[in-house]
Amino acid sequence: MKKIISALILFLLVSLFLFFPAAKKASAATDCKVYWSDQVTNAPKELQTGESATITIQPAEKGKKYVLVKGGTWWIGPIEATDANLRGLALDIKVTFNQPGTYSINAYEGTDTSNPDAMCQNDLAAVVTGEPIVVPPKDPCQLMFHDQTGTQKEVNAGEDIKVYFFPAEPGETYYIKANDAEIFRSVAHSNILEPPPLTIGTPGTYSVTGWHDKQSQDAVCGGPALNITVKASGSGDGTGLTVFQDTGGASYIDTPFGQIPTDPAGIAKALLNLGVGVAGGIAFLLMIFGAYRLMFSGGDPEAIQQGRQVITAAIVGLLVIIFSVFILNLIGISVLGLKIGL
Repeated sequence: MKKIISALILFLLVSLFLFFPAAKKASAATDCKVYWSDQVTNAPKELQTGESATITIQPAEKGKKYVLVKGGTWWIGPIEATDANLRGLALDIKVTFNQPGTYSINAYEGTDTSNPDAMCQNDLAAVVTGEPIVVPPKDPCQLMFHDQTGTQKEVNAGEDIKVYFFPAEPGETYYIKANDAEIFRSVAHSNILEPPPLTIGTPGTYSVTGWHDKQSQDAVCGGPALNITVKASGSGDGTGLTVFQDTGGASYIDTPFGQIPTDPAGIAKALLNLGVGVAGGIAFLLMIFGAYRLMFSGGDPEAIQQGRQVITAAIVGLLVIIFSVFILNLIGISVLGLKIGL
């Protein structure tokens, strides 16, 4: 009996010895560390807007994925460690800061950023100064938060939310909707619309989308929606959405030549189009007048010469107008966001 009890105790001891190290290993946090590649310490890194820096995760294991989180928001990744981007056991990730501010940065092994055991050791900080830099997305007709970080944001009720809207074509009308309710409307005169801040006074979840045709359900822009979660705390009074004020793109004045926008870019575009139309009309009338002189010259050499000169001058003038419009579109108009057509 004693031998059986001794054997059972020995079996239990061996089982515990084998089980606990495995359990400890399974529940242990990741051993990766994150740091600025050009700094020995983790002191806050000072940068200018638009400046790049390199973040290193080490040790990084081939085949695993890593995510960078900035200010508690998913920032970059997942990036898989491969032979192409590994430097020994180090994974270098180049980052760029386009908005001024102070940022905390964490790295995670895997894609579960809610799991504290997946967080790499060390916390990084960046202090960014300078003017904000707006980097338009590759695809047009998209919404973007001012801080250009992700598509998710959590705010207090009554807190201002600033966004950029990148339309597809200047001169077209664009809309912004929150949960299918129109909150902004404007004609685009450049590649970037910057609406006034959106204020939401009622707690809840809101999906903000961009549209280029109010009437068509197929006109939603191709970019991802901005998802905003509004918390009850804050200065919200339960009044709901505060509608964006129109930026003036939809305001016009009536003239004998049609409606002209009241904003400077719209006025410049309207005057240039009007000037091109008037000059083209004059050139056409001059060619008709020159042809008339030729037809009814009666063989008079002087009248024939005058008719030819008028037609030549009209054609040269028309070519100058066309070339001027080409130069404006090529150099100046693209900067102002205008679009001229003959």
